[in-house]
Amino acid sequence: MSPADVDGREGRLVIPAPPLWTVAVVGAAVLVVHLIWPAGPTGDATYLGALIGASVLAWLMVAGGGPGDRRAWAMVAVGLSLSATADLVWYVDYWLTGVEPDISLADPLWLVSYVALGIGLMRLTPKRDGARGVDVDAIIDSLVPAVLVLVALWELAIADLISDEASSPLARTVWATYPILDVVVLTLAVRLAIHHHRTRSRALTLFGLGVAAWLAADVGYLLATAEGLFRWLDAGWMVASVLLAAAIVAHRRDGGPALGEDVAGAHRGRMWLVMVPLLVPPVIEVRGFLDGTDANPVALGAATVALVVLASIRGHRLLRAAERARATLQVGEAHFRALPPTPPTPSWCSTPRGASSSRRATSSA
Repeated sequence: MSPADVDGREGRLVIPAPPLWTVAVVGAAVLVVHLIWPAGPTGDATYLGALIGASVLAWLMVAGGGPGDRRAWAMVAVGLSLSATADLVWYVDYWLTGVEPDISLADPLWLVSYVALGIGLMRLTPKRDGARGVDVDAIIDSLVPAVLVLVALWELAIADLISDEASSPLARTVWATYPILDVVVLTLAVRLAIHHHRTRSRALTLFGLGVAAWLAADVGYLLATAEGLFRWLDAGWMVASVLLAAAIVAHRRDGGPALGEDVAGAHRGRMWLVMVPLLVPPVIEVRGFLDGTDANPVALGAATVALVVLASIRGHRLLRAAERARATLQVGEAHFRALPPTPPTPSWCSTPRGASSSRRATSSA
């Protein structure tokens, strides 16, 4: 295969999608070097190289076209590019001042990168039954896991972060925003996986793993206290960027799932997605009782109310959908019964083939 092909329709240079194993090998090699020498010029070069290389690869794959919504994957590439640019800005600030900034010009770029990833996920997610306008069921499916994970993050990190007066209010607000945006992006990825749970798409699998790695690194950064853990957090962000770029490569190579169509059987997953989280607040309360700690009752109470409301709305909509389906079936049955009776089949149509042939021969004679 030639290193580049020309698209005859548009006259532009198209870079073929590399095999996924080459992306994995190169990414793993850079990661190993970074883990061995996490600090200094080598550590900085490997970290920034992984992020910038992933964004460049993503744009090369988006420029090559592919099936489905090209603009959706372009937004993923935008998110990777903004994140890599933000890291570069942060490092330049650090190289010039010698001090790690709490917040800097990099933070707006990081925040906007989450928005770009979220837009890409929303464009990739099909609407139910080809519906137009606001998909209420999709909003509920997205809000339920968001509430669930936010409660857990609040108990683990966000509450302590907001109440810590050692940092400025602006820094605490910015730091707390990152895990919240991670939850939003992860929620959209889970909803996309529910829609396409039967497609076995490598692109969506890699995308979900990349978002999960990004979330783990962000939350780990809030919880980490030992200095040696930060090399692993950097590795998490490197792996996340490579996985997201690899998702675009897989989409380009495999074609990806059909977009804009709902998957049969997704309703069962949606119902479990709404009902199971109702168990989380009491589980957190029981855990606090056994550990001798008192969970924030306001947060648990608000989460319980929100989950109950969402579950009630979702259940009501599912019942209405079932009633509409039953009414449609009854109307179809009524139309079928109103049809005129089918006339009896003539006796000659049921005679054996040989007998019919002899009858035609007799009449001809």
